[in-house]
Amino acid sequence: MRYEGDIYRPPSEAYSLLVQVTVGCTHNKCTFCSMFKNKRFHLRDMDEVMEDLEWARRTYRYVDRIFLCDGDALCLSMPKLLKILDRIRELFPECSRVNVYGNAKDVLHKTPEDLRTLHEHGMKMIYLGAESGSEKVLKDICKGVTADQLEEAVHRIEESGIQASVTFISGLAGRDGWQEHAIESGKLYEGTEAEVQERILDIAIQSAQGLQYAHGKGLIHQDVKPGNILLTEDWEAKAADFGLAKAQSQLTDGEKPAFTGYTPAYCPKEQTEGASAAWMDVYAWALTVLEMYAGRRLWETGADAASCLDNLDGATRVPVSGGMLALIRSIVVERDTADFAPAIETCLGLYREITGERFPRVAPRAVGRSADHMNNCALSYIDLGREDIALAIWEEAERADSRCVAAVYNAALYKYRHGQMDDVAA
Repeated sequence: MRYEGDIYRPPSEAYSLLVQVTVGCTHNKCTFCSMFKNKRFHLRDMDEVMEDLEWARRTYRYVDRIFLCDGDALCLSMPKLLKILDRIRELFPECSRVNVYGNAKDVLHKTPEDLRTLHEHGMKMIYLGAESGSEKVLKDICKGVTADQLEEAVHRIEESGIQASVTFISGLAGRDGWQEHAIESGKLYEGTEAEVQERILDIAIQSAQGLQYAHGKGLIHQDVKPGNILLTEDWEAKAADFGLAKAQSQLTDGEKPAFTGYTPAYCPKEQTEGASAAWMDVYAWALTVLEMYAGRRLWETGADAASCLDNLDGATRVPVSGGMLALIRSIVVERDTADFAPAIETCLGLYREITGERFPRVAPRAVGRSADHMNNCALSYIDLGREDIALAIWEEAERADSRCVAAVYNAALYKYRHGQMDDVAA
């Protein structure tokens, strides 16, 4: 296998056969990149490329992945790309994917039909360095393309069936420009309006279903906000920070909470005055959903959030549909939603309206209380100064699973520190 100069590849191509079909980068003017500065861009001779592929076939018994180098292999003409892809298919029938680097201009020089043809002939992924969604940053680094061109290129790639792996560089704008860089890159990354709407509804439905399940168990969260909705890699929404909420509900018997852990920006006026009720979680959830549409908080405190609902035109990243706005208004202004059931039903309908499909996820189901869960509850009671309840829960956790290291260890450590267990027992 012959290579000219240093060879670079994405981290995910660590086990791929690297085949150099171009040398250098067609643009090669980005201020932050030194990968190809010592190379003058040119195409490799096609006969040599074919010889390299044949050499690799003779040398390697199994080749699952192939990456076409250098920095801009997608600049090759369609006849040349198809010749390479077809030869790979002939020589390496076991190869599951062929991937390339490409810049936005090269993508846009290909027609949608060209890209679909490349996908049909084995191209599975195009790595595209967007770097930033800020026009200022793109100009400062001499990227040579606009944010609109980057966005169009990504959409064109994905519509063809090829995957787009898009890179953004954190810190590229320095301390002075970090905020614009982050916000504009986020807008570029988020996808089409329909995709954003679908994601917002997905998170809204999941979080509402989870909180509804908690309410069914007699638990009021009391601090619903964006920071307490966590997402997995599969975009599964998890309502977090329940420990203290459960402890409070059991300690106060509906009276003023012993610990006021709410966040004023998302709770209604009544909660700041000491009240606690299930509808307040619905209220905070509605403001959390509205913030997802806006991309930022449009109000100072939850008590005055209703004032922004009449002036949303142009204030949100994506339009808030009439159905969603009516739902949020009914919760925040009219206060006629006592639980999550109506909100979930409305969001499920909006999801079908936008996607044309039923919501695919399964609603939360009841599960037994695990020893790990009980250990977390016990720690929450320790924080609240109720050691008696904590010790009782730890005992229950050990009966449920004596192999739960966290529960056994924490109970023993507490007893040892408070003179309830000596060195021999420990």
